[in-house]
Amino acid sequence: MQITKQNGLSVLSPRHFFALGLCWMLLLGCEPASTPQPVVTAPVQVQDPKEQSASVADSKEPQTVALHPIDELPEGKRYRTGTKALDANDLTKVREIADELLQSKDYAPLGQALEGFLMVRSGKLDEAMSLAERLSEIPVLQAECYLIAGEVFTKRLQYLAALDAFTNAAKKDPSNVRAHRWLAVVYHDTGAMNKATEHLRIVASLDPTDLRSLRFAGMIHREYEKFEDSVTDYQNALKRNPPAKVADEIRLELAESLLKLRKLEEVQQTLAAVVSKSASRAALLAESLETAGQVDEAMAAAKEALEMDSNHLRGRLVLGRLYNGNRQWDQSIECLQPVVAKYPAEHEPMFLLGRALISSGKEEEGKKWLTESKKFKDMFLKFSELNAAAVNRPQDAALRIEIGKLAEELQKVGIARTWYLAALGLDPSNVEAKEALTRLSRYSKINK
Repeated sequence: MQITKQNGLSVLSPRHFFALGLCWMLLLGCEPASTPQPVVTAPVQVQDPKEQSASVADSKEPQTVALHPIDELPEGKRYRTGTKALDANDLTKVREIADELLQSKDYAPLGQALEGFLMVRSGKLDEAMSLAERLSEIPVLQAECYLIAGEVFTKRLQYLAALDAFTNAAKKDPSNVRAHRWLAVVYHDTGAMNKATEHLRIVASLDPTDLRSLRFAGMIHREYEKFEDSVTDYQNALKRNPPAKVADEIRLELAESLLKLRKLEEVQQTLAAVVSKSASRAALLAESLETAGQVDEAMAAAKEALEMDSNHLRGRLVLGRLYNGNRQWDQSIECLQPVVAKYPAEHEPMFLLGRALISSGKEEEGKKWLTESKKFKDMFLKFSELNAAAVNRPQDAALRIEIGKLAEELQKVGIARTWYLAALGLDPSNVEAKEALTRLSRYSKINK
């Protein structure tokens, strides 16, 4: 990549600024060639971002990182207030701060950078890219210019280019929270979940007030059955004193991971700390009591869940299993029939219903449900297997198409759309992804 000299500093030549030659290395897990860093006013030891991520995972206090030159100036701090307003979608505030900085003789480029982000939000993508290229000649603004470019590429669903831009932003300014947050988002949207959680933990290390990143990392780890990591993320999120409503939501998610690890005492302690009553809380308690062999208590908790939400999936599954265990076939059938009607791609209620029907003498109908259950269970296992494969094959668009198709068959339309978008982001000319997204768009309109 061509390098030019400006004011004694090595900077990227503007015409090579958005070169994408390193994209494939990034997605294959290779380290790209290093790029020149802007000069800081004083040498400060910077903790490696991966060490920052590990420090959060190990529940240690995040270490101090070097300030970027922008952060050492009052005007720079005002600029950061503007980018925070941007993330909060307070565009009026962003506009106000941009105008204020534009009036400054020496710091107008900071206002222009905010204008670049506003251009992206308003769909003026070409103008935003041109502005970023011009501003990239100012060394201390190069990380921000890469961020503007990354947001443009993300809007255009050019995920390889976006990853390259955001990675360069993080290399230019390792303490830039927005760079790592955007990397987490794009890695997540392309199915590279291990890289997504790595950057979410870096965000949490850089910003001690941020609990969303830890919660999101916990959700990803739970979805991919990394329950120990999930528990760590949720517990660290709770240490950041979330609002009561959010704390309750996190505890319910934490309890689910603990339940998978069969840490039943911790499940019940976690649920006891949940302030608001809900069907989800009662159903999780019911399942933990069922697992502990406390049948009567589990049945009472499951019935409590259904009093609050008559169609609650976990509540009806627990109750159905308990009825089957007690050989109460009629009650089990009555409990499970509404579930298979509401959740036609869930294999477990079909299996439990099939067993209950056969045991009650309705063998033909029961076998039909067992056959359906096996079909959807096999599809679900394949779906899980391909999801895991996608983590290690982040550049494979065809794999993402296959996952999208399976998600459609499992009637998970939103998830299917995400995987088709991921395929299109990796391969913008992918006809199959475009046709699938058009089909899902028609489906959404019909089912509104």
